[in-house]
Amino acid sequence: NGKGKIESDSWGSFEGDFVNDLPKGRGIRIYKHGMKYEGEVKDGFAEGKGNMSDGKGNSYVGDFSNDLMNGFGTFSYSDGSFLQGSFKDDKPIGVCTYFNIEDGTSIEISKNYPGFD
Repeated sequence: NGKGKIESDSWGSFEGDFVNDLPKGRGIRIYKHGMKYEGEVKDGFAEGKGNMSDGKGNSYVGDFSNDLMNGFGTFSYSDGSFLQGSFKDDKPIGVCTYFNIEDGTSIEISKNYPGFD
């Protein structure tokens, strides 16, 4: 129990709180494919409030469950535009608000979310 760091060739690294030898509490995880998560974790997975970035300028700040965007949050695009609303299993759901940084407009959308297929 306490603070520590673990590295693995298969899933990346984690630095932060440990309970019973498992990442639990708060910490920073660098995924093997380059994603970075900072926030609450449980058993090594993003769980609770956190911030995930992809290293290409896109990021998500909000709720996570089982390592996925689940709950309310804001997905920011590399151009500065952002989508705010509810997410389930890494995808926006329901009515979300899209803020377009280029023209300063915002619209409510419920399908065809920019950047999500």
